[in-house]
Amino acid sequence: MDRSNIQSIMDQLLDACTPRISPAVAPDWAASPRNKKTVAEIADHLLAILGPPQATKHARARLLRRWSLIEENLTEAIVQARRSRRDPSQPDDSRRWAENVVQGFLVSLPELKTMAKQDTEAMFEADPALTDPRDVWITPGIQAITIYRAAHHLEKLGVPCIPRMMTESAHSKWQIDIHPGATIGPRFCIDHGTGVVIGETVQIGSNVRLYQGVTLGALTFPKDEHGDLLRGPLVKRHPTLEDNVIVYASASILGGDTVVGRGTVIGSNVRLTESVGPDMFVRVDKPNFRVDRFRPFGPWPVQPPVTISEDYLMRKALSEYPDDGNPNCGDGDEIDWPPKRQ
Repeated sequence: MDRSNIQSIMDQLLDACTPRISPAVAPDWAASPRNKKTVAEIADHLLAILGPPQATKHARARLLRRWSLIEENLTEAIVQARRSRRDPSQPDDSRRWAENVVQGFLVSLPELKTMAKQDTEAMFEADPALTDPRDVWITPGIQAITIYRAAHHLEKLGVPCIPRMMTESAHSKWQIDIHPGATIGPRFCIDHGTGVVIGETVQIGSNVRLYQGVTLGALTFPKDEHGDLLRGPLVKRHPTLEDNVIVYASASILGGDTVVGRGTVIGSNVRLTESVGPDMFVRVDKPNFRVDRFRPFGPWPVQPPVTISEDYLMRKALSEYPDDGNPNCGDGDEIDWPPKRQ
């Protein structure tokens, strides 16, 4: 390939691929696999700190080491992320701003630890398959919730892109998608968890329980006068769940105006697009179905036996040899083979 063609292709690849964003301010930092890995490692350190304590003589030293790694790596990540999103015409104060944000975040870790403990208690109380409170931290639900709470705190501090990268890291690991902008109260429980989706403007009260496949999503996407989507947390697109609500598997609750009242239970496979009062039970009517006997591997119908006479076999054998002059060898009769069942 000609060098000029290669240079042309390189120029096209270097152009920003994000619509309506010039190359000078393209958010390329968040798209880098290396930076995604860095943020995922920060999330793992936070999970180790906010999770159950390690009863070892080196626990304090390990905690201090993780603290230092979070402080260093998170500060640098915020600096780079903020610089990738800032206006080039404005002065760069990313370093000082990031250091202040990280210090405020680290101070809040005891509060996040308390919320993780409350979530753990709610998970243990809701799941009879757990025989020890420490087993809660084996399940994906508590880990995704804990990462969300740390990301949500960074989101409130105004950190760009990193909170979403943290929750997407949890999403890729445990298939639980919680937007860091969602507001979730204490004692939150996600049982099993696979396929759970919680949108940006969802509001969840305390002591709420979700099961696998639940979607708390948008019903419509409002647009402005130019036909562009209205974005961000100021547009309420997702539902509100008040205290003590239970949502069973594969239910979908959609719409920013949809409110599920306190103590209400939403049954499996429900698609809810309107508000429900407190202490209600919403369920799908029992579908009509039938049960038939099914034998995928038999017993098959018994076939009648094949009866072959000696005379039939002799005539079959003779028919396979041509007449070579031997008077004892004839052409044989034309017969059907294999023999038909009687």
